[in-house]
Amino acid sequence: MGFEKETIEKVWLGLNQEERKENLSNWNIKNKKEIIIPKGLVIPYFQEEKLIGFKVRSSDWASSYDEFLMPGSQFSPIFLPAVEKEKVPVIIIEDELAAYLLEQEVGDACTILALKDIEEIDKLDDTIKKAIDDAMLLIIAVPKNYSEHKLQVWRDKYPNIKTLPFTIGNNLFELPKNNIDIRTWVMEVMPEDFVKKHNININLPKPGKLSKDSLLKDFSLPTLDIKGIIKNFQTELKAFHQPKINDLASKKTKLEQEITKIKKDLEPKLKKMGLEPEKALNSKVPEPKDLAQQGKELAKIIKEQKEQLRSHNKLTPEIEAKLNTSAKQASLMGENAAKRYATEVDKLTKAKEKIANLKSGKTIEEFKDKLKTQGLNPDRLEPLTREQVIEKYQKDKNLSQTMLAGLDLSGLNLEGADFTEAICSNTNFTNCNLTKVTFNKTIVDKAIFSRANLEGSKIKKSILKYTNFENTSLKKCTIYMSIILETNFIKSNFASANIKMSSLQKAKLKDINFHQAKLSMNSISKSNVNNAIFLESKISKCIFQDNTLDNTNFSNISLDNTIFIKSKAKIFYL
Repeated sequence: MGFEKETIEKVWLGLNQEERKENLSNWNIKNKKEIIIPKGLVIPYFQEEKLIGFKVRSSDWASSYDEFLMPGSQFSPIFLPAVEKEKVPVIIIEDELAAYLLEQEVGDACTILALKDIEEIDKLDDTIKKAIDDAMLLIIAVPKNYSEHKLQVWRDKYPNIKTLPFTIGNNLFELPKNNIDIRTWVMEVMPEDFVKKHNININLPKPGKLSKDSLLKDFSLPTLDIKGIIKNFQTELKAFHQPKINDLASKKTKLEQEITKIKKDLEPKLKKMGLEPEKALNSKVPEPKDLAQQGKELAKIIKEQKEQLRSHNKLTPEIEAKLNTSAKQASLMGENAAKRYATEVDKLTKAKEKIANLKSGKTIEEFKDKLKTQGLNPDRLEPLTREQVIEKYQKDKNLSQTMLAGLDLSGLNLEGADFTEAICSNTNFTNCNLTKVTFNKTIVDKAIFSRANLEGSKIKKSILKYTNFENTSLKKCTIYMSIILETNFIKSNFASANIKMSSLQKAKLKDINFHQAKLSMNSISKSNVNNAIFLESKISKCIFQDNTLDNTNFSNISLDNTIFIKSKAKIFYL
């Protein structure tokens, strides 16, 4: 049907292999009636983590017309928001199962809504209604023989709605059966800019030819929506303002020295005029109230000396002009110095006020208020201790939006923990049990995972850089839309892992085990892949560029639309 293993697990699709007789009272239904649950595909419905109902498709799984509905079940429209948070297209499709397949293929870029009838629109909650109203484009996916009357009802309510007819057959599942790519089919009705932004195809050259364009032309990994990262906020703010405070104090000293220099510059000029510099500049100068006043007092002294020279008939026009210039200069320099000093004092006062607010907690509280407006819980961004991590994990395994920077968590059992939007900088996870954990939009920087067990873990839309995963088990893990930079995976085990739409750059992949792994739409560049084992793996639409591949084993692999460029290998097993 086209479903990937990860999708089947995520939506809990099941298989009832034989008919089962069940008494409704066993399902907390006040009825002793016995029912028969047919064999077939089981589609469950959840409200958060609680099972609220299920359906069974017994014959044609692609059709919803012969569904068995479990008595007592509650059903609601399947709403699958896009990974991207900006305005995105909303695609409406009647069948719930088809909605899950559509989300698997284009869920990074489009929101999917399963809705059988337009009359259900009015029953939708406000979140879904808002998604429809804010949609960049509203699309309804239908069979070619879909009722024109039904389409007109949709158009009457949403005049700009676009139809997306199935290329073949009467349901979405016919497309992959006939080798029609669902993502390509969807993108045919999208604007050109949107298609370019969400293009995940690799521009492979023709056999024997070199591509003139970049292999990754129009290909881009989605940006990560990681908000409000706080690290050592108080210390950094103090450190930021302290140099400014020191600089202001230094400037005050320099301004005072500048006034002294003005006096010294005037001394030889006063001597030439027959005046006593000590008497003129010091004895008669009162203690200035400020720098501007000091400049005025100095100008006044010069003017008084000028009048003394005049009274003794020693004031020539040349000397008078020089004294006038000196007096004006002294007054102006005092005013300028006062203005500059006032400006710097104002800056100093504001800086001191900010530090006072910081010490009192006012600034941090204001910052927390801003975080709340962003939809973040500021209390969860306070640095945790090892003991607090253990306490939170034992409570509900929820470590999302937590600050784990610098923590030593080595040896802990954190199975199934949720690290969504957590900060794991310089965090030590050595020998931890991290099976089935979730790293979603998580920052992992200079962390240590040596000899940890991450089997079945999910790493999505995260950044991993300068991190050590040496001798780590990542069997059956999922890595999706993530960026991995200069990270050490030497001797790690990725058997049966699923890595999709991710970038690995300058990674240490030596002696790594990719046995039966699935790699799709990835870029692996400038990495050491020596002695790696890709035995029986499936590699599709990947680029291996500028890597070393000595003794790398690619035996019995499935290789599709993948290119190796500028990679070196002494021995290469195929």
